[in-house]
Amino acid sequence: MPLVSEPGPSSFSAKKRQLFDAFTDNGAHFADQFSVLSHVTPAVQHLPRMLLELKARNAVPYRFIEMAIVISLLNDCVRTLHD
Repeated sequence: MPLVSEPGPSSFSAKKRQLFDAFTDNGAHFADQFSVLSHVTPAVQHLPRMLLELKARNAVPYRFIEMAIVISLLNDCVRTLHD
């Protein structure tokens, strides 16, 4: 059972849905992270945009991105074990 509810994209405003699509590649990646961030309006307004900006600038070494993905996948495994 999730500790935080994860609202789906259909519940987002049009502006938030547009950011969701850009940040998650239309729901393919990090949709859970965005949904959790959506509970805190300042977080969902600023963090995804900041990360997209860093990606566009190639400001973050790809190795760090790989590490973030691995950690995200490990978190999914832990969540699965708790369900």
